[in-house]
Amino acid sequence: MKASITIHVETLWTNRAELALEAELDNPHSKTNQEVVSMMFEAARLMAEEARGENERALFSQESINRRYRELDEREHRLDERDKRVTSREETAEVHDHRADEREARADEREAYTDTRERDQMERESQAARHR
Repeated sequence: MKASITIHVETLWTNRAELALEAELDNPHSKTNQEVVSMMFEAARLMAEEARGENERALFSQESINRRYRELDEREHRLDERDKRVTSREETAEVHDHRADEREARADEREAYTDTRERDQMERESQAARHR
């Protein structure tokens, strides 16, 4: 009698593995043959567990990679939001600076106009004083 176990296992890393166990059994009821069959099933079970473990390691490492990508995406989003706030503040500061420059220019114009008027007034007064 011949005992045969063939198992196909697919994992994320090895793609596909095949385990084939065969044994010639002279007496299916003997203790030795029962142990051989038991070892065949144990080998198949161990292979399946190893494949499952490999898949779990791959999935858990993929989960950590995905978590890291999510963290990076969140960080990038926060940085984008920060850049928008900084840009907005810079634009507001530019507007305030421009307005301050305009006020200063108007004040300079008024001061120059006032100086001119005062000078003209002084000239008129000095001319009037000379003519008296």
